[in-house]
Amino acid sequence: MTRRTLIAPLLACLSLLGALHAASTEPLAPQAIREIQARMPAWIAKTNTPGVAIAVIDDKTILWQEVYGHTSRTTDRPITPRTLFSIQSSVFQV
Repeated sequence: MTRRTLIAPLLACLSLLGALHAASTEPLAPQAIREIQARMPAWIAKTNTPGVAIAVIDDKTILWQEVYGHTSRTTDRPITPRTLFSIQSSVFQV
């Protein structure tokens, strides 16, 4: 999977979350969490991503975290909250 394949959907998600926040009086975190939960399974299938670990963090506090899928396409070992990833440049802030 190319870097562009990963970045484009994430940027689209961030744009959507920004628009939701601008149009609502509800705090961004609950909206972001619902959007991620609703869209992540389809995104994983569409991008052929074996698995993802994701968190919503506010001021150093983890508000929500979830793991989806497996550590690779060739194993059935599930991702856990303790799974280590090579982050590189795939971290975005809202």
